[in-house]
Amino acid sequence: MLYFPVSSIDEIQFCDAIERQGYCIVPGVFEAISLELLKSQLSSSRNHQSVHSRKHKGESFALRNILHFVPEVSEFARQKELISMVESVLGTGARATKAILFDKTSTVNWHLRWHQDLTISVKEKIDLPDYGPWSLKAGINHVQPPVEVMQSILAARVHLDACGADNAALEVLPGSHSAGKLSEEEINLWKSRGESQLCECQVGDVLFMRPLLLHCSGKARKPDHRRVLHIEYSALDLPGGLEWGG
Repeated sequence: MLYFPVSSIDEIQFCDAIERQGYCIVPGVFEAISLELLKSQLSSSRNHQSVHSRKHKGESFALRNILHFVPEVSEFARQKELISMVESVLGTGARATKAILFDKTSTVNWHLRWHQDLTISVKEKIDLPDYGPWSLKAGINHVQPPVEVMQSILAARVHLDACGADNAALEVLPGSHSAGKLSEEEINLWKSRGESQLCECQVGDVLFMRPLLLHCSGKARKPDHRRVLHIEYSALDLPGGLEWGG
């Protein structure tokens, strides 16, 4: 497990962990009490912004496009505690490009197989070479860009609830981000090596990760709220009139 206490974090070690392993956990970045207002605003948005909410049996388990319709999220994404770490990896000028709230409950206890994150969200569809296929998620245009674009991104997963082995902590395959976009056969090869790590986090911990890092999420054994605010950052300007939009 790779993590550095926020009080003694070494920027060089942090960047090295992201470069070599594709992820790093920084515990205690935010105090639990400082997240209460954000949690309250997100809860309200889940109840009212149905266009951006993914639901099962009437209960929301994901909320997309929240950089735009939840001002508190846009403001939170600019917190110095996040930006300083992100810029140490991506360089000056990195900004939030997408934010999603994920949750799991006893009603909506979902799982995800081993995968890489391969899409970005953009404001409008513009056909460009090497960009595709396209899709719509919660009314927002998404596209698979060239692998270099995905390599420009660093995600910060801010834990609003404790997320341990019983509550479906994210599992990752260290170093898999460095292999580029993987085929199903290559994913199975990485899985067969049996070197996965469970990223257990407490409230206020932040898991920084590259989107091409292979990761999965099982069903919670003791389901409770498992809210994670997933924010993606990049310093890259998209070509051909495309604009980040999520």
